Amino acid sequence: MHVRNILASGGLAAKLFVLFLCVFQVAAEADHGAPRHPREFVARGRPGGQPQRPASGGSASAARPAGAAGPYNGPWHQRTWYSTLRKRFDEVPVDGDNGIHTEEFLDASQSLPSFFDLLGQVAFRPARIDNEQNIKKIRDYFNGHRDQAGTLQKLVQNEKNSGVSYTGSASEALSWLARTLDFTVKSLRKDLDDNKNSPPDDANPKKPLSEAFKKSYPDTLKMYHNDYQKALFAASWDLVPARRTFYQRLAADDSAQAASEDTEKWVSALEKINDILSFVNQPQNRWWY
Repeated sequence: MHVRNILASGGLAAKLFVLFLCVFQVAAEADHGAPRHPREFVARGRPGGQPQRPASGGSASAARPAGAAGPYNGPWHQRTWYSTLRKRFDEVPVDGDNGIHTEEFLDASQSLPSFFDLLGQVAFRPARIDNEQNIKKIRDYFNGHRDQAGTLQKLVQNEKNSGVSYTGSASEALSWLARTLDFTVKSLRKDLDDNKNSPPDDANPKKPLSEAFKKSYPDTLKMYHNDYQKALFAASWDLVPARRTFYQRLAADDSAQAASEDTEKWVSALEKINDILSFVNQPQNRWWY
């Protein structure tokens, strides 16, 4: 039976489906060893097997004391999950008219599938697959129309002017990618704000990580989801890892504190992109012919 048919039957079916995947994952890990290192998740998701990004300042030992006041404004650390990314959102060029450069944006967005692996390799696998497909569709269109799609705004306008159907278009894929980025950045921002001045590896944080994602869902992705998608996400909240486990995964070969500091920088950069990216879900950019 197709996954969508299983999930469409309701919340209980969705939870049983996710539970089955979890049992399958535990069995797989028992047969093949511990889960892969975070760097392997990124290498698998990076187009063309690109090597790790070159060092650009910062160090594994430069993390501030836990609970230091104010946002982190120091250099990126060199051994966290963020150091493995092909490109970060602070490296995406934005023109004076807010034109977001397409190729660099896609390179930075390639981090999203591996992010969902770290969040929950099983529970968020459908989200991972959806985002991989959306990124591929946008990249395929860009590669075929580089002169007309140098920025995301030009890509949408060019595709609209060409007379293609919105359904199945690269613009529709971009719309879904933007919604997922909106959900992701608002969830992480809420977690950082809810646990301000708390060490990221605290066994008893002020608020669990799952609450940040659960509370951010209604105002972001939920309004666009159908019943089976809502059921899948509702079944996933209980499978979001403990906050300290998540930051330990993000830490890779560094400390959870360094991962938290890099998360603050990544979220701040994505928030700026996210504010501009909202244009893709405006009515004039969602045509129906």
